[in-house]
Amino acid sequence: MQTFLGLFMIIANIVAAGIVYYFLNKDWDTKRKLICLAVIFGVMYFAVSILYFLSGIGLNTSELPSSARTMLVFSFVSVNIILFMPFIIKSYNKMENKELGEKKFVNRLKLAGVLFLIVMIMEFFTIRGNIKNMFEQVRLLEEKAGKTNVMTNEVQTNVNSNVIENRSVTTNTKMNESVSREREEINTRKNEILLEGNSISTPEFSEDIIR
Repeated sequence: MQTFLGLFMIIANIVAAGIVYYFLNKDWDTKRKLICLAVIFGVMYFAVSILYFLSGIGLNTSELPSSARTMLVFSFVSVNIILFMPFIIKSYNKMENKELGEKKFVNRLKLAGVLFLIVMIMEFFTIRGNIKNMFEQVRLLEEKAGKTNVMTNEVQTNVNSNVIENRSVTTNTKMNESVSREREEINTRKNEILLEGNSISTPEFSEDIIR
């Protein structure tokens, strides 16, 4: 999404600069045209930056990355320039060439100002909506990261539990084997003792002595 916005911002600003440069007075030299172009972009950037500030009231816009703010502001800068500057520059050129009276030029400026104000109001809600969407995306990413951490901790806990259980089983098995060996040794020793006791010969008294 950011890649798309960045590409749109670059293309839109190039187009806006090209349109403004094309409509400027053909008799002006390149330096004067470039200065006028810089002034137009600067004024529009200032206006949209104020609009961005107003749109972010009540929202902690400082938490948003600066790149997102830059892309958002410059996108609307180029859109506004494309919408209004050709009409204003063309009307100004006509006034200089005596094709349009000053009064009519002023009326056109007023009309452009009213339309610009309406567009700015629409952009206010658009920018605010975009800011909220960015916060929502950040919140979803944080929730996803939190769930991932919980799952990782659960897996680690299960692994540790399995290790402990395996150790316990191994220990119990060894203890059982040890007890079994001891019992076998005891039983073997008992059998040996019994065998030894049976092998001791009972003294036989001769019949002569008994007699």
